[in-house]
Amino acid sequence: MVLTPIQRFCNSNTNLVTRKNYEFQFNKFLEWGRFTPEAFTKMDKPERRDKVLEYIEFNKIKTEKWGSPAPSSYTPMIASIVSFCDANELEMNWKMIKKTLPKIDSISNQYPYLDEDIEKMLSIAGNLRDVAFLHLMSSTAPRIGEVNKIKIRDIIPIEDGAILVMYAGLLAEYRVPMTPEAYGHIKNYLETRKNKKPDASLMATIGLTERPMKADSVKEFMKRFRNKIENLEKDGKRKDKAPNNAFRKRLQICYANAKVEPRYADYFLNHNLGQQDKHYFRKMTNEQIWEAFKPAIPFITLDKSKKIELQKNEEIKIVKESFQGELKEKVESLEEQLISVNQKLALKTWIFFNHHYRKMPRKEQLYHLDDFIIKEYNDACVELGLEKTCFPTFNKSERMMRESLREKDLRACIKRKIKRGDSKKRIEDAKKLYETKYNKKWK
Repeated sequence: MVLTPIQRFCNSNTNLVTRKNYEFQFNKFLEWGRFTPEAFTKMDKPERRDKVLEYIEFNKIKTEKWGSPAPSSYTPMIASIVSFCDANELEMNWKMIKKTLPKIDSISNQYPYLDEDIEKMLSIAGNLRDVAFLHLMSSTAPRIGEVNKIKIRDIIPIEDGAILVMYAGLLAEYRVPMTPEAYGHIKNYLETRKNKKPDASLMATIGLTERPMKADSVKEFMKRFRNKIENLEKDGKRKDKAPNNAFRKRLQICYANAKVEPRYADYFLNHNLGQQDKHYFRKMTNEQIWEAFKPAIPFITLDKSKKIELQKNEEIKIVKESFQGELKEKVESLEEQLISVNQKLALKTWIFFNHHYRKMPRKEQLYHLDDFIIKEYNDACVELGLEKTCFPTFNKSERMMRESLREKDLRACIKRKIKRGDSKKRIEDAKKLYETKYNKKWK
């Protein structure tokens, strides 16, 4: 059975929330262009690029006139088209396309929760479930749309804390450690539950009949807590802290302050990781993951007295390990694991480059390859000990030829717009892009 382009697109997005958002955005693109997914895949590369650029220009005009869509909306808008092209192996110069997106002048919903914010939420929590929920969010920060899917069996005790398994049993599975403080509050809540079966939902409604909380209920539940911390700007409308992402930003800062290795921090937050990256961590034991997480416990813990005690105990432990020589062994072991991960990432880069670029004619290589792509590939060759396969960098004359080819391509695009009779505004914007990029007047 041969999958259709739209089926490949849907299957490539395992997260249901992301898939729905991408489908919605991509369908808007298809409705605007009045073409089918199949017709879009059959277009040649320049035509596809022009369609995307025209769609961006169409929305930019709406933004200028009515303020909608907001500049921050363009990234998810284009991400859906990127996802479709990736799923169907369609080439596109995304770097050039992203340069045409409007600049974001102001930032909203970008700040992390402070410990004081979460403590204020806890002070108005009316029951053990609410307290457990807030500690779950502050310690592990799962995406809010996935909280209702967490089962009791997904929490695995380790030492005095626990490890939460997200998307258990699926390809997207990852593990995030939980502080002893948070695990203690979750245990207190579970002691009051009637249904304590392993396959029961972790978060349930309160009452005679316990029912799993729905995704929309969890979102509204979190918004109500956020609204209680007086998180309004002067206009009384916009919030500077997103209900869920503010937890994730706080956790990211805690990991950075604790000097948790960035790859681990990204894994714990399920952030900027491809499917292959998760395979590397899947082979690691819970004990190894817990050890990497331990330095962050004092920073994530909310109870100040517990923080002081944890920091003191950690300092004593480090002193003991330094005398026994164990600290050195653990550092060496961690370095070996990181070297292994780096080599696998280097191999992935090496295979991708040779598959996509190596067999191209020199002229096409010149057009598609930027210096940073070549550097990334050559670094991978050095990491793998394959220096003989390094790709030669382009000289000055070749770089000038590359810019000439790209300039010619953009000029051809503008001429097509003029020939088609596109709106004056769209043509002028394209000319302005040309003049800004190449510092010369359009003729």
